[in-house]
Amino acid sequence: MIENLKVDGFKSLRNFEIKFQKGINVIVGPNGVGKTNICQALTILSSLTNNSLNDAFTQFGGVRSTFNLVDCEQENKKITVEASGRTIGTFKNQEYDLEFKYSIELGLSEELLVNSEVLEVKRKSKQGTYKKVLSIKQDKKTLVAKILDNELIGDFSVIKKGEKQFKLELNESEYESKSFLPLISRFIFVCHLVAREFSKIKSLNIDPHIARQACDITEPKEMLGNGKYLANTLHLLSKKPDDLIEINSILEQLLPNFKEIKPEISEISLKRFFSLIDKRRHGFSSNSLSDGTIKLLALLVGIVRQKEKTTIIEEPENYLHPYANRLLINYLRDTFDNGVCILTSHSETILNLIQPEELIICELDGSFTTCKRLDNIESIKRVIESSGFGCGYHYIAGNLGGTPQF
Repeated sequence: MIENLKVDGFKSLRNFEIKFQKGINVIVGPNGVGKTNICQALTILSSLTNNSLNDAFTQFGGVRSTFNLVDCEQENKKITVEASGRTIGTFKNQEYDLEFKYSIELGLSEELLVNSEVLEVKRKSKQGTYKKVLSIKQDKKTLVAKILDNELIGDFSVIKKGEKQFKLELNESEYESKSFLPLISRFIFVCHLVAREFSKIKSLNIDPHIARQACDITEPKEMLGNGKYLANTLHLLSKKPDDLIEINSILEQLLPNFKEIKPEISEISLKRFFSLIDKRRHGFSSNSLSDGTIKLLALLVGIVRQKEKTTIIEEPENYLHPYANRLLINYLRDTFDNGVCILTSHSETILNLIQPEELIICELDGSFTTCKRLDNIESIKRVIESSGFGCGYHYIAGNLGGTPQF
């Protein structure tokens, strides 16, 4: 999971740092302070492990929308992203419990390119301490890996026994337009784990109108962050009954007479869609369901597919009944007890459901985004307990610091 993120030069983020904790992290603040920018900076890590630089930045609106242009007289524009955290995996019956720190600097001249990239990995020893086992640095065309203990990095029989360093000369397309992580993860298991940690970061911002659409059977089976391909993912989940049972248990608490989700396929168009079946065996197709029902279903599917991975959910309260918000927050707490879930919200209802230690207040300092956690948790808890009002009420009243706007 990602525990710490530092960003410089991306949109409104300059010398920015945010720390995440296990479980729920709720980012709150007025419109325009950069909450979405924080989420997008985190998803850059996922994009770079799955796409070229150009493809990764196109989804954020291109370089003019992403590079900070406040200091427009500066000739050499750059974006730096640094992430650190932990990840776990098993290779050849050995558990790999790792700490990692990764940074990448992206430059902008006539092209978008990688200026430098660094990865450091530590592995937990039998004594319970973390020992540095690998350091990799890319500088222009050369990638240099320093191996501090090649018996602990899980190499895929590529690195010679006893070898302490190896170099790769990268061709122009590799060093200019891509992160080295996808390449190096083919050689070394600990790099594979870090790349997997980044690639699995997902942002959920469900649009019910997209989520309810039927899907061609040739389209992807993994739902996108906006809900696209939901019908195909439900078809895939139908082969994993435990996952559907988990989703059904939440829907049963919200929908009168609900019995089950039924993935279906049209015999005419050969497109997949889904229906909700009630206890009288009546079916209601996705086109007849409310926006709130579609959004909740898509969120639950996304969360089930993301268990214990770094997950971002933007404004979950939209379209949802307050009781659905309560069930969702409780479900997120149970699901991400060993992972990180990041929420952005404008909802007093959501804020009233969270604990003070789960709150991150986001503001602007001039043109740049800042964030902070509350530093007087116990006194705030006492105020909440004695007043009978939750975090949302006290945030709006200005009792928690920050600008109480929604």
